[in-house]
Amino acid sequence: MTATPNTKKNSPVNAKTKSRTKTKEHPQTKRTALVVLGMHRSGTSALAGTLGILGADLPKTPIPASGSNEKGYFESHVINDFHEDLLHSAASCWQDWLEMPQGWFESPRTDEFRKRAARLVEEEFGESSLFVLKDPRSCRFVQFWEDVLLGEGIEPHYVLINRNPLEVAASLLRRDSIDQNLGLLIWLRHVLDSEAMSRGRKRVFVNYTGLIRNWAKVVETIQTNISLRFPRMSLGVANEVENFLSAKLQHHQESTDEILQNPLITSWVKDTYEIMERWVKLGEDSADFTSLDAIRESLGSTAPAFARLVQAGSESARQTRELSDEKNKISTQLADANTSIAALTEKLEQAQNENDKVEAKYIEAHDVQSEMAQQLAVRQQELESRSDELNSIKATVKDLQKKLTESDDALQQSRLEVEERARALQELKEARSAIHAARDKELQTRNAELTSAEARVEHLQHKLAEINSALQQRRHEAEESARALQELREARSADQAAHESLMTTLQDELKQAQNSYEKAEAARVSEEKIHGKQTAKLSDKVTNLESQLQTKTHELAEITRMLSGAEEKLKIVFDEQLQERNRVEEMEAALDEAHDRAARAEHSVMELTGSTSWKLTAPVRTVAILLKRIT
Repeated sequence: MTATPNTKKNSPVNAKTKSRTKTKEHPQTKRTALVVLGMHRSGTSALAGTLGILGADLPKTPIPASGSNEKGYFESHVINDFHEDLLHSAASCWQDWLEMPQGWFESPRTDEFRKRAARLVEEEFGESSLFVLKDPRSCRFVQFWEDVLLGEGIEPHYVLINRNPLEVAASLLRRDSIDQNLGLLIWLRHVLDSEAMSRGRKRVFVNYTGLIRNWAKVVETIQTNISLRFPRMSLGVANEVENFLSAKLQHHQESTDEILQNPLITSWVKDTYEIMERWVKLGEDSADFTSLDAIRESLGSTAPAFARLVQAGSESARQTRELSDEKNKISTQLADANTSIAALTEKLEQAQNENDKVEAKYIEAHDVQSEMAQQLAVRQQELESRSDELNSIKATVKDLQKKLTESDDALQQSRLEVEERARALQELKEARSAIHAARDKELQTRNAELTSAEARVEHLQHKLAEINSALQQRRHEAEESARALQELREARSADQAAHESLMTTLQDELKQAQNSYEKAEAARVSEEKIHGKQTAKLSDKVTNLESQLQTKTHELAEITRMLSGAEEKLKIVFDEQLQERNRVEEMEAALDEAHDRAARAEHSVMELTGSTSWKLTAPVRTVAILLKRIT
């Protein structure tokens, strides 16, 4: 940690930095803003939270804590969104490692953004005399915020927090799947810009490890170097700060030697990190400004040579992750659809069992009808022996014949309903056959696509052979330099390993697709067997019902009531079967849609792996390593 010398006259910043640091005259300041500057995942949240505990005001609308930042971010949600708008207006983003375009700072739109920023400061901090302004994106807009704060009568004091870039890159890889080399470039851009743009101002340098291990010493250094006292800096607040700061927050730990002695890391990163750490321990040294400016200038001048390659590689990696997530989602939906189909099949079996019960009741009712018919015959014999009751018996017989006619009409209606249900069942069978035919056609299409994918894999293998041949030729050309030969061999090994990993991944995906096809085919065959058995059973039962209905022509009115009840239950069962059929059709439609999405996802993967940007990403690491050696 360091005291801040007066470096306004002897700061050798470049011309672009000078043009951005020209400030207008501002009113006298009575308020103070502690501007925390640091790369993402460098401990800016831990530092801002500690300053808040010590008495500095935090924003009114903070970003809530999350899994990647359990204690909270301690930065304004609206200012965070505002920074995203600023980056978008400059065709940039938070993970951009390129320098902000000079034209953005000179654009008339900048004045418009300054007015908006002033309103946000008032909304988030009101009339606070001491507050914390923290967002890693501020590293790209130091001069912008200085003009805004001074224009509002607020004096900015800068606290620059540093962290081992290997730890930062590991954290970005875990949270955002950002490649380590790209993470180091983003770290370098944030550190160089924040240092250059805050040079000559009231500032102090600290590091994340020191804050975790001895926060009191870090806070005392901040107070000393920027001439500021925190209202709650006392023994009474020690437990609160120590409970807030925990070694568990530091998920990734790397020693200084691991980066300074790593030959695979560019000297730009190593030299910048070594200077920052030395300033933290011994104090800021203006003699290092020349080195930092040279690194910053070199980074800016060489960026166009490989910026688009890095961008293409990052975009390809992002698209691959999105396609992989979509594929996993579709697989989950497909498994859910299969589970639903199994449940519907079980319900169909239950409905079949219920139908068997209804049929048993029908047989029982028929037995009762036979018994009553016998009793009627006995009574008719008795009536025939009683001549004096003949007229009464005839009237009774006529009445019974009328009821029997009504029963015949009801039975005829029931038979028509059964025939209608049989036709509906036949239509269902034809629809299912059409669905299976469409599914077979789709599987054939998938097989053709898999064959095309295998052809593309063979094409990639051929390209890999060509690349290996080119690398072999370059190795012969570089025999004059032993050091260059060794570096090229390492690059070739890394590139070949990456290609082999890609080939292994593609082959695994092909095997998984083949297994999915075999499982789907087995499920389809099993389903057709089950459907055939169920259709045969239903056809036999419909035939039995028609035969039994024809025997009801001479049943009595009392039996008609019992048969009507049985028919009502049978109607309920058929309605349930119709509902189950509709659900099966819906699930089959969902399954077809899932297959289509899976096919589109696999097709997109194949197109991506055969695209020009994908092929360009293969030599990206080789180019990056060569550039590191050159620098």
